[in-house]
Amino acid sequence: MSIQGGNYRLKRIEFDGARRPVLCQNEGGPCPLLAILNVLLLRGSVQLHPDYSEVGLHQLVQLLAGHLLELSARHSEPAQAVNFQQQLHGVMELLPRLQYGLDVNVKFLDPQGFEFTKELSTFDLTEVTLFHGWLIDPQDAHMMEAVGSLSYNQLVEILVEYRAALHDLETDPHKAPLASVAERQERARVERLEQLLSRGAAIDHFLADTATQLTYHGLARLHAEVPEGSLCVFFRNNHFSTMHKHHGKLYLLVTDYGYANQPTAVWEKLDAIDGDTVLVNAFFEERNRPRSPPAPSEEGGADPDHLLALQLQQVGTDTRRCCNHVCA
Repeated sequence: MSIQGGNYRLKRIEFDGARRPVLCQNEGGPCPLLAILNVLLLRGSVQLHPDYSEVGLHQLVQLLAGHLLELSARHSEPAQAVNFQQQLHGVMELLPRLQYGLDVNVKFLDPQGFEFTKELSTFDLTEVTLFHGWLIDPQDAHMMEAVGSLSYNQLVEILVEYRAALHDLETDPHKAPLASVAERQERARVERLEQLLSRGAAIDHFLADTATQLTYHGLARLHAEVPEGSLCVFFRNNHFSTMHKHHGKLYLLVTDYGYANQPTAVWEKLDAIDGDTVLVNAFFEERNRPRSPPAPSEEGGADPDHLLALQLQQVGTDTRRCCNHVCA
């Protein structure tokens, strides 16, 4: 598979006592690849030449592939080495596809609850943990019964069946059972229909009520379970972000291209489910940052970076440069 895509701008920030490069997000860019590589860059696990101001997609894929090959050489135990090599072979074939996005199917009981796919092996092999905050509150017994351990895809299947049943009832609400069907079978059919309508209504309400794909319970679980000082990846609304826990608070790395030259916009606090958060600098300090990216240039009219940043801001925090995957 050929690797397409343009170049990605680098922004250098202070992190953990060192000057580190991070990759900025172009519109429609491969956010899972960038999120993983930004974790590795901040850890110092992979390096980019200090003179680089941007890097191409092909080089990014090669950088990640080289890192995986280095990791494979560290496995001395034969059984571990064989298992790693098997996974590595599959991931190497998948790396070029990361330019198009990543299939993710979340489950709603655990911040690390995802249906396993070959694509997710990339996170396992790079030792980067993937989190989400789209969780059910266990105190909501009705929703727990309706959703439980089901995945997003399974909820969608039930929802399709539920809406089809509603359509049938609206079309012919007095539909009589077939004369040839036994009464016991008909009672079972009615019971199944009632269960479907009850469960489908609950699922419909849950998906509509949690459209931001982050709940208060999920946010609390993230703060409790993400280790202090760790770097990981956070999934929400079709977007993958580099996440860090600093002094008990969670932050998402700001990778918007429009903020590439703004030292006051390095991290974004993850402390609300509605996207109304605060940007901080590399030292996690708020510096009276404006709500908008940098102002237009006084010389030569509007700054192109500013115009792009405004366009990105209109999309909203929850839908920035979505990747293609099943949780649309």
